[in-house]
Amino acid sequence: MPHFTKRVITTIGLRTFYFNRIYTVNGAKYHVSVQDGASYYFMMIERNGNWLIDGTKERLPYWVMEAEKELENAIHEHLEKG
Repeated sequence: MPHFTKRVITTIGLRTFYFNRIYTVNGAKYHVSVQDGASYYFMMIERNGNWLIDGTKERLPYWVMEAEKELENAIHEHLEKG
């Protein structure tokens, strides 16, 4: 399944994150979106077995950055389910 959602408790409350797996020549990545009045979009990439927010950190609110480990865990759970 290339897409899934995960509800995550962030420092500002419960938020629903939407994950969409995309395939590139450099491997799989996840396009992630979440809303909190505004919509935020970012990519998560795998580095050394860890899924990290890629490149747009300066444009994301602190509560998304603080949830990075929970988002990584959501990806690992999804991949384990196959």
